[in-house]
Amino acid sequence: MSSFSAGEMSRVRALADRAWQLREEDDLSALLSALDREPGDAVTPRAELDAAAASIYLAVGQLGDARTLLERAVHALNDDQPRSLAGLTLARLGQVRDAMGDRDLAQRTYRAVLALSYAPRIALDTAKAGLEQPFELVRDTPE
Repeated sequence: MSSFSAGEMSRVRALADRAWQLREEDDLSALLSALDREPGDAVTPRAELDAAAASIYLAVGQLGDARTLLERAVHALNDDQPRSLAGLTLARLGQVRDAMGDRDLAQRTYRAVLALSYAPRIALDTAKAGLEQPFELVRDTPE
């Protein structure tokens, strides 16, 4: 059996992948700290790390932090990054804008997703759903 050690790019990629797939038992503070420490690289750009962190903030209802990170991620997008990232980031930004009550801007953001010829299906479906009905954050309420 040979020893295997992941390279730096693999480690950052794995961190981003893990952040996109939250589990109940996750230490969200540790995950956010790890995402914040990383500068990003050619495989996993800073914009993706910000978008992944924003999804964590959205999951816990911290909409202002989520919006800030998503807007920063959108402004950092360029042609050197994975093509799917723009659609996914914009779709999530539309949801956050909707959840914050900024319906007009959310609708414009959803339309931007639909204008991308290379957006992944999940981003297109999210944008279409957002245009049909505003996204609302469902919060657990004690009974």
